[in-house]
Amino acid sequence: MTSIDKQTEKIGRLLDGFLILFSCRVKLPHEAIKSKLASQKIVDVIEEDLCYFQNLTSLDLSDNKVRMEQLKNLRFLQELNLQFNQIKSIPLLVDKDFNNLETLNLSYNSIESEGIRSLYNCVNLKTLDLSANSLETLPEDMY
Repeated sequence: MTSIDKQTEKIGRLLDGFLILFSCRVKLPHEAIKSKLASQKIVDVIEEDLCYFQNLTSLDLSDNKVRMEQLKNLRFLQELNLQFNQIKSIPLLVDKDFNNLETLNLSYNSIESEGIRSLYNCVNLKTLDLSANSLETLPEDMY
């Protein structure tokens, strides 16, 4: 193992456009539709790169350290898996963030009841998995 490999192992990987292209096995961002990047030791995201992936509808980032708000530039995402990402809260999302999201897996994180209120703006959300979080109750106004 080289010193660069050892350093990357300690620090973690960066989610950028090249990693998404590689995971989708395509050459151009508009060709990317479904990406599986589970257990890749991803710790940060180059958010500007995500704007180019307008046809990406499914993303699996389970078992990494990615926060949901880092992915808001993926405007056409329909399915997102963020289980096992050590997420504690979800900052307030605005109306245009995750408008097309239908399936969201946030299981096995550390999210508390108040932390899920910002998901109310995900108007097309049909399936939400919050199992194995720090939830004792759900907000009363959650429907």
